[in-house]
Amino acid sequence: MHTFLGAALILPAAGAAAQDKQILLSTSTRYDDNIRRSSSTANGGLGHDGADIVTYVGASGRIDTRIGMFDLALGGNAGQSLFWWNNQFNALDYGAEGKVQYDGARGTVVVEGGHRRRPIALDEVTSTLNLRQYLTQANAEASREVLGALRVVGHLDYQRSHTSSETGRRNDTRTAGFGGGIGYFSPTGNHVTLEYRERRAVGLLDSFVVIDRQRVAYRSRFRETSLVSRLLYAPSVVTRIEGSLGYTRHDDRSVLETDFTGLLADVSVTWSPTASLTVTPRLRKAFGTENALFSNGVEVTSYGFGAKGVLGANIGWSAYFNREKRRFRYDLRADDPLLLARSERTDRMGLGLSYSTGMKIQVALNYERTRRVSGLTAFAFTDNAITLSLSRGLEL
Repeated sequence: MHTFLGAALILPAAGAAAQDKQILLSTSTRYDDNIRRSSSTANGGLGHDGADIVTYVGASGRIDTRIGMFDLALGGNAGQSLFWWNNQFNALDYGAEGKVQYDGARGTVVVEGGHRRRPIALDEVTSTLNLRQYLTQANAEASREVLGALRVVGHLDYQRSHTSSETGRRNDTRTAGFGGGIGYFSPTGNHVTLEYRERRAVGLLDSFVVIDRQRVAYRSRFRETSLVSRLLYAPSVVTRIEGSLGYTRHDDRSVLETDFTGLLADVSVTWSPTASLTVTPRLRKAFGTENALFSNGVEVTSYGFGAKGVLGANIGWSAYFNREKRRFRYDLRADDPLLLARSERTDRMGLGLSYSTGMKIQVALNYERTRRVSGLTAFAFTDNAITLSLSRGLEL
């Protein structure tokens, strides 16, 4: 077992105006009663009945500055996870990201991107090994005034996802997208747009899958076209509505040929009736997953809420619940992907308490519970975890 302690070094930008530089040092210990996300029957044959204690040590840093008409933000993080009884899962994660924003008299341009190396959540894989994902993302968005509050909008995006698993690499993809449209942007910050968007992806690996008992060459490939409306609307100082709604056609151009057409949505409402309470319900209907592991074979519908508040001057609390329903048309973790076609429901809930001091030290205690019901019993599990964490913020 080894320990890694991350640190960030931030250099000032030449000719910059005032800078905001922050470093966060953190450590946590989590007791998890089902570290491999296995069924109760499978856990009976594992040491400690499938439980483990995980210690994490890490650091992150961020700098915000302004140079002329450009706002710049740079950040990075690194950390090490240590498993007491399953050392094969010990993992180093790190990442770096940057953002540049230009605000002119008649237009705005935002360019951001980053790269992350992180362990793949065991919720998504069944493995006795430490599996890693390398994720690179970049995007650019721009808008320009054409007539009063009307603006033309456009965007470009790129993503590359690579995993260390042989079967997981069948999902590895390189995706590029573009889009544009028109929108109404009010002086108060509200806006609504109507846009055409297109994404194209190609797999990073040639492999073989079994279809109708025949072994055939496979490489992930798809084209996705969408007509999307995006909204940001704050009807009052206590309510904010943000999201998108669109119609998408997903054209699977691999040998599996499982196309998809339908409505997609991602809408959240932030409601803060008092200064000490914020509630955020969210509804999401999507194709693919947020962790970029299953970009070509799963439909997702999820809904839930998060809430947070303060009790007195130094004590905070949080709670959340989320229900996610996924339909796998196929799953490339099997040589015959259609054999793992299934529907599943995952419920997640959590409760947390935190105590903060005036020296930017925070102690937190969190409880999380996850329960998955699946059409294939091998993917069903229940997990409970309790985490105690300590963090220290620094301003330079």
